[in-house]
Amino acid sequence: FNLSLIDGWNANYAKIPLAQLKIPRATDFRKYLIGFYKFYGFDFDYKNYIICVLTGTRVPKHIFDHGKENQLPPVFSKFVEYMERINVEEADEVDELFSNHKPMVIQDPFELIHNVSKGVQESKLNKIVNYMRSTYELLLGAKF
Repeated sequence: FNLSLIDGWNANYAKIPLAQLKIPRATDFRKYLIGFYKFYGFDFDYKNYIICVLTGTRVPKHIFDHGKENQLPPVFSKFVEYMERINVEEADEVDELFSNHKPMVIQDPFELIHNVSKGVQESKLNKIVNYMRSTYELLLGAKF
């Protein structure tokens, strides 16, 4: 496939048929919806982990700290390359560095230094988590 770079970031995405991914067919959407709200409302550790859409996993926040890039898995090679070519001391904290110590961190799957939730303050995160918990409780009691 053709590699598509935008400002040095990989803007490609896989075009794989769902059957090839071997994901079981969702027969009980309610179960997955409840699981989503339970995980992000009760189980996810926002203080220590980022939500990584690229890998579909949680990744420790601290391994994105400057000087710890060697701890990152190979899938983050573009992030490492970026950090090696900028001057961290002179970089703009908001626009050029990854805001990995914000209360909520959701990493952009293409521009890996972008935390799409960097504007979410602690009080707003608490509100989001409370909405997730309330939605979980509502879904548990809902008749579908």
